[in-house]
Amino acid sequence: MPTAIIRHHIEKITGVARTWFEWSWENSLWVKTLVVEVEFDTDPNSYEFRRSVLDAIQDTACGVVGEENTMAVSHLKIVPANGEGCASRSGASHDPAPAELSRLVVGEPPGASEEL
Repeated sequence: MPTAIIRHHIEKITGVARTWFEWSWENSLWVKTLVVEVEFDTDPNSYEFRRSVLDAIQDTACGVVGEENTMAVSHLKIVPANGEGCASRSGASHDPAPAELSRLVVGEPPGASEEL
């Protein structure tokens, strides 16, 4: 089954388990989130934490979206495959580390937040 170009490139990064898109309804608009599941703990205090992989994901996502004018992704969410290190898997809130890349703004409709 064919996948989006952005998913294809990100899934090549060592440490990435898989990717998928999630849709949510925000402010009367559909918003697309690219979810990246990684093979390590996302807790920055963990010995298994791999900031270089998070940076590679961000660089790849921004590069692909910057080159592909038809790609619209509003959010980028990184979650651990084992469910540890990220409270969002259990529905609890947590303080996002800068490396979590909570928002990638690309092709948002007029009036949407321009926060990076």
